[in-house]
Amino acid sequence: MEINVFISYSHKDEVFRADLEEHLSMLRRRGVISHWDDRKILAGDDWKGEINENLDKADIVLFLISPSFLASDYCYDIEVEKAIENKESGKCKIISVIIRPCDWHDCNFSNFQAVPKDGKPINTWKDKDEAWLDAITEIKGQISKFTPIETPPTLALNSDYICITPLADEWLKDTEIMLSHRKVSKVILEDIYVVPDIEYEDSKAKENIKIKSSISLIKDHRNFLVSGEEQQGKTSLLKYYYSEFIKLGIKPIYLDAEIIKTSNENKAISKLVNEQYENLSIDEYLSDDNRILLIDNIEKIGLNDKYRSIFLENINNVFDRVIITCHNTFSYVHNEISALDNYETVDLLGFGHKNREELVKKWLSLGQQESISDTDLYRKCDKATARLNIIIKRNIVPAKPIYVLMLLQMFEANTQLKTELTSYGHCYQQLIYQTFENARIRSSDFDKYLNVLSELAWWILYNDRNPNDHELNIFFEDYCKKFLPVNKKEVIEKLVSHSILNSSNYRTGFKYPYIYYFFAGKKIAESYRDSDNVRNKAEDLLSLLHREDFANILIFITHHTKDSWVLSEIKKY
Repeated sequence: MEINVFISYSHKDEVFRADLEEHLSMLRRRGVISHWDDRKILAGDDWKGEINENLDKADIVLFLISPSFLASDYCYDIEVEKAIENKESGKCKIISVIIRPCDWHDCNFSNFQAVPKDGKPINTWKDKDEAWLDAITEIKGQISKFTPIETPPTLALNSDYICITPLADEWLKDTEIMLSHRKVSKVILEDIYVVPDIEYEDSKAKENIKIKSSISLIKDHRNFLVSGEEQQGKTSLLKYYYSEFIKLGIKPIYLDAEIIKTSNENKAISKLVNEQYENLSIDEYLSDDNRILLIDNIEKIGLNDKYRSIFLENINNVFDRVIITCHNTFSYVHNEISALDNYETVDLLGFGHKNREELVKKWLSLGQQESISDTDLYRKCDKATARLNIIIKRNIVPAKPIYVLMLLQMFEANTQLKTELTSYGHCYQQLIYQTFENARIRSSDFDKYLNVLSELAWWILYNDRNPNDHELNIFFEDYCKKFLPVNKKEVIEKLVSHSILNSSNYRTGFKYPYIYYFFAGKKIAESYRDSDNVRNKAEDLLSLLHREDFANILIFITHHTKDSWVLSEIKKY
């Protein structure tokens, strides 16, 4: 029987992987083994799915151990954990190939077989071929002794067994911002997602603040409250967790707290199961022993304090694990909610150098993962990272994923970005212009679309709600009387299909809040001198400056106008 070999390694050790394959060639030619590594993934494939599928089928897993391997979150936290899980169930055998000196003796795989002899790293041998021969001889011996335990297919838990709905799949892929890339037709979240770090207090030493990757929460079976600022990536983190739990054979449920209007959790959970899973009843879901709930934006829940507590107590009783995200201001009040007493609190951190570099590499590799050379990738990465760091260090934009992506788009479009002139609003302006171009809106029509969006943002701000279908028709009728006629159907279709607007539940609004803030600020900046209504609304914004939405609209006003009135007024408050 042919043995399936999976090679887990860091891409910085590419040369060692190639040497290993060379030395395995005779075993492969004789049909003793077939081997797999991530270089076999084709462009456009679901790379995480491919890795998980081949890791799950592996009889022998070879870890190429080096400092780079130990530093790789994906290798160490995902591939190692999955391989150990499979080994403990008898599905595979693990062999560590020590290729470069590193501190591997205290790792969770250190008690497994290590080669070459005495765990002496390959690159420290005088004769590398002799080192590889020693390693291969031991690997052959382990292959001859290994007989995997057959697991009935019906008991296997994997992503094929769990079937999510097209709506849930689309939601998982959605980046929720407008992204375009010259090498791919559509950028999906998993293509560019970088797992952020979290900060927390070590429960064993209350004074000791620690930082680690948020991947760690997947394996931790406690309940968590994850706090962060707006645009810090809280929703994307929950999407990442959702995908990872699915791969582990677990069925998570995602819940946006804003939709909750009753403390009775049964109705909401039943609806979400139906929306997110194919052919799965609520009774079947509740009979599962491993139920996980992911709640987003808990501070926006539509319940008062009393019934919010009742709702949280109910879901604590129904679910084995719960991960909740909240705005960091919510962390000031969560201690007063007894239903959250057993939750560990962690803070989501902004992107540091390592996170930004990883995101840059993913962006630059899109559409050419297999063809781009390491030399070319690192050269382009160094150049883009240097430009990013200049802007971020000057506090022009914060170190959040959305701003890194926006700037990368601007660099790629060959925009002559003068960092000393770049502003918070300028990044959004470029993002909107690029989206117009992607929607094939003629440059001569840009002003028309900008004006429609400014007026719509003003309508939403003034009325404090998104318009329903009837109100939207009236809005366009009034718009055509006041300004030049526009084709409502064409405008809405272009803006919805390119993620500027969003239509749901018979209402139309901005898909992303900061685009709304941008256009609301534009309207106020342009009409402040001429409209009493606009001046009165500006006074409202200033008097409630502590509100994050109002504060952001005021920031965008300063981008849209050179007039000093806004800064003078802000100083009064």
